[in-house]
Amino acid sequence: MPEAIFLERLNVSANLDSQLRSGLSRRRVYILPTRQGITFSFLLLVMLLGAINYNNNMAFMLTFLLAGLFMVCIIHSYRNLRGLLIKGVRPEAVFTGDTARFPLILDNYGGRARFAIKVSVRSVSRLMGPGPEDERHALVTDVPADHWQQIEMPVPATRRGWLHLPSLVLSTTYPLGLFRAWSTVDLDLSCLVYPRPLGNLPLPLGNFGQASSESGEENGIDDFNGFRHYHPGDSIRNIAWKALAREQPLLIKRFKGDGDRQVILSWDAPVLRQKPVENRLSQLCRWILDAELGGAAYALDIPGITLETGRGRTHRKSCLEALALYGISND
Repeated sequence: MPEAIFLERLNVSANLDSQLRSGLSRRRVYILPTRQGITFSFLLLVMLLGAINYNNNMAFMLTFLLAGLFMVCIIHSYRNLRGLLIKGVRPEAVFTGDTARFPLILDNYGGRARFAIKVSVRSVSRLMGPGPEDERHALVTDVPADHWQQIEMPVPATRRGWLHLPSLVLSTTYPLGLFRAWSTVDLDLSCLVYPRPLGNLPLPLGNFGQASSESGEENGIDDFNGFRHYHPGDSIRNIAWKALAREQPLLIKRFKGDGDRQVILSWDAPVLRQKPVENRLSQLCRWILDAELGGAAYALDIPGITLETGRGRTHRKSCLEALALYGISND
């Protein structure tokens, strides 16, 4: 499925029409009276019957004036939503129990502003109407003319693996709340959910003296051993901030000792053998974060996947991803 949805518009520009044919998906905009709109129409009917019964010209004028306003609200509610372009951005990974935030971009290339655009999660589908919505995470925003607005849709991450963005409902009751225009949107967006880092077991001891051929080349936590230039993936806790404040190049503080430490985080470690699967994954996740924080190089060995010794943001991401997808199919 595409990651950009276009809400149907009566007059589509040639440029946008070519984009739609090249991959964007089009969604229809529906409109129905709200509860207030139904009540308003019933009152109009009562006013019309009263005007006919008493043959009062002023009553006829007021009734037809309000009826005209009622009809104009249909057009404004519909035009407030149609023509919007909704784009999705891949979210950052989170841990189990946290809230994943899916960035959404509402692109309003038209010449008029959009007011009170509501974005909510469609929890259960029905045969008629937009379906029940989760009002707890509903977002309301305005989009200026010829501009775009970014919002973040929060979705609870209750378990590890891939978390797919549920169907969304874009709606508006602008300007008077008499009509509700809406459209359902399905964006092909997923967020990776890591296991929750839990467990109080100490990090395995590992080996020393094999991570680097030069003493102090890697970052440790013992005696200070000078500076070196920053490399991508280095921990920000070892940045020489005082040197940076003096407008010097970005430097990393070097230490002797623990920077040469190598640990193997194994699924079959004796302390993990009696633990359930999810508890093992949570403890391994905790060890990965502890090893990264301590500056130690680490390898990960779980059934089906073996990652060589390394450190840094990329290696950490690969290890956590392996834990998140353990035992989960790629469907």
